Amino acid sequence: MTTADSQLLVITSSISEDIVRRSLRLRLSEKQLVALSRAVVVIAGLLGLVLATTSESLVYFIVSWAWAGIGCTLSPAILLSFFWKRYSGVGVIETIVAGFVSTVIWISSPLEAIVSSRFTTFAIALAAGVLFSLLFPDRQRTM
Repeated sequence: MTTADSQLLVITSSISEDIVRRSLRLRLSEKQLVALSRAVVVIAGLLGLVLATTSESLVYFIVSWAWAGIGCTLSPAILLSFFWKRYSGVGVIETIVAGFVSTVIWISSPLEAIVSSRFTTFAIALAAGVLFSLLFPDRQRTM
């Protein structure tokens, strides 16, 4: 499956199961649920198609935010967890916070046109993780 059809399945199941069945607590028959799911697939697919064909820059912008946010927030935390024994719990939290905040600030500033946020915010989050792990080591590892 491609990313597009996977996302359509996620949207459909989120709306039909999470919102309609659990949140709104509507009791739909299987036939009604299938009809709702099909309608959601068609509406979401058409919305995605219109968005993709009319606004290439908006799609690029959204994807950039998503990948920069995910990559620059979680990648340093995962890498430090695997490869550095002194990485602390405070370091993990600060890596995620620094990655997220620096991504939002960097992408929103004119600096994004000069240097991609994917490089700089990764380095900022990595440095924050190392710094805060050194400043606040886990107690069990220091004894």
